[in-house]
Amino acid sequence: MQLEVSFRKVAGTGAALGWAGSRTVVADRRAGSAGGLGLGLSGGELMALALGAGYFNQLHFSAEALGIEISDAEVDVRVDFDGDPLRVAGATVDVRLAVEGSEADKARLLEHAERESTISGSVVNGFPVSISQG
Repeated sequence: MQLEVSFRKVAGTGAALGWAGSRTVVADRRAGSAGGLGLGLSGGELMALALGAGYFNQLHFSAEALGIEISDAEVDVRVDFDGDPLRVAGATVDVRLAVEGSEADKARLLEHAERESTISGSVVNGFPVSISQG
């Protein structure tokens, strides 16, 4: 499986429009930072959103695989940065989950989702990134 997204500068701004298929997102820097106008999400915010979205979606994939029904789910992510140049020092994913079933079902679901999550599993294990000029 392969996934591709694209970013293109929005004329007259420092922001970029990113898209995957017909879905879009605006990326920018904080207002006053490196020409940013604060029009969109920062790279760090996009990373945190990817972690949260990946885990939120994995909860539902795991629930389906295990035959457990989720009645409510909330996922919050905190990413801590440190150093110069700035790097991610760590991330915390906070999950509040209610299931139609027992606490044992909930624990089984959380364990399965953590083990199977594509995004957080990739980040934890690391992956190569190559940057080329096109």
